[in-house]
Amino acid sequence: MNVHRHFSDRSSDRLKISCWNVNGLSKNSVFDNKLQNSDFIRQFHDSDVSIMSEIWGSEVNEIPGFDIIALSPPRKLNTKKSGRSSGGILVAVKSSLTPYFSLINQTSDYIWIKIDKTILQLDKDILLCSCYIPPSHSPYFNPDTLPNLENEINLFKKDYYIVLAGDFNARTGVQHDFINYDNCNLAPGGISPPPTMIRPRKSFDTHVNDLGKQLLEMCKSLDLRILNGRCKGDSLGQITFYGNQGSSTVDYIIVSHEILYLFETLAVRQPSPFSDHCQLITCIRVDSTLLRNNEENFENELLSLPRQFKWSTDSKDSFTSALNSDEIKQLIQDFEHLNFEHVGDINIIVEKFAHILETAAKQSLKIVKQNKKSKRNSKLWFDNECSRARKNLNRLSHRTHKNPLDEQTRLEYLLTRSQYKQLLRTKKLQHRDNKIDELVKTRHLLNFWTTLTSL
Repeated sequence: MNVHRHFSDRSSDRLKISCWNVNGLSKNSVFDNKLQNSDFIRQFHDSDVSIMSEIWGSEVNEIPGFDIIALSPPRKLNTKKSGRSSGGILVAVKSSLTPYFSLINQTSDYIWIKIDKTILQLDKDILLCSCYIPPSHSPYFNPDTLPNLENEINLFKKDYYIVLAGDFNARTGVQHDFINYDNCNLAPGGISPPPTMIRPRKSFDTHVNDLGKQLLEMCKSLDLRILNGRCKGDSLGQITFYGNQGSSTVDYIIVSHEILYLFETLAVRQPSPFSDHCQLITCIRVDSTLLRNNEENFENELLSLPRQFKWSTDSKDSFTSALNSDEIKQLIQDFEHLNFEHVGDINIIVEKFAHILETAAKQSLKIVKQNKKSKRNSKLWFDNECSRARKNLNRLSHRTHKNPLDEQTRLEYLLTRSQYKQLLRTKKLQHRDNKIDELVKTRHLLNFWTTLTSL
């Protein structure tokens, strides 16, 4: 069976996969709920598949434009003590692509998702495994996780191609993830080397820990290949974690050797204030017509958003007057004479009623203009000082990404990131205190609710 077959006449495109340890999505963070933060959403809005690990909470209900395929909730060993939970994995897929994705199995450390072969133009489906393995010193670490994962892959690999993505807390350095046949004496009729030449990996992190050794052995035994340090976009093997104790490469995307050719690029994005891990982005060649339909459906969803009207202190009288106009009275009378059983479709009835309200609103209320270019940050407390601090942090983040081994740059970035978060906390608290003072002093009901909603 040859998987290196030619694609059909239809042009190929890319299915973009995002993999990121997000350090929590909690509402209690300085960024509030990250899924409602425009800067955070911008990090993966153009991805088709979004894998998030260490979500630290299971209160996630929805992600705009995505369907949540699977959610492995975080764990807490001692529920009597305060403090956050550990781990948690979320897999979300662009809404119009979800028919091609299905949940196979999940544990607390990894989730198996099947990607249908029809979108991949392959002879077998892909099993995508989203992983989070805690550090070996963590009380949540399970030494059986990698052996269990290896056993499952061994069962699956005959019928599926394998893709692993996540935070493995494994440092693999630049050691081989394949058997080096140049140093082996192959017996006649024995194991043959892989049919294609394997490019050695590079990495700025040359250290190897015990989890890294286990991961490398698993790759060798199961014929898996690490994309980090091997693909365009990450040919040098970027650092994926920047912490107070140092930096390392522990986040990976790993694929079956047979489909290594499908993954031409891997991007490790520069450090972000949202997490001490960097986001990984890779792409798979897919049927372009499916992605094109996805984009068209998403645009149609945006176009069908209902019109919005501004409600002010005198809107009640204006709207009541419009409802008493001859035009609206005729529409109401026609609606009352409708035979609902004859119409049959409840959606048509709702549309006719909504048309009456919208017609009256157009006559009496001001229309809210839709701003196609949304503001980067809609928080009222996010002022020019916050904007300047963010710009400075982004500059240092870029420099750290370009010079991952520069210890002074790393420390400067971490200090600036800490100061930026503290500034945001201060601004939020000041804004809240000011609004509470306004609530205490206000006497007008409309102003009271306007102030309350701005908290």
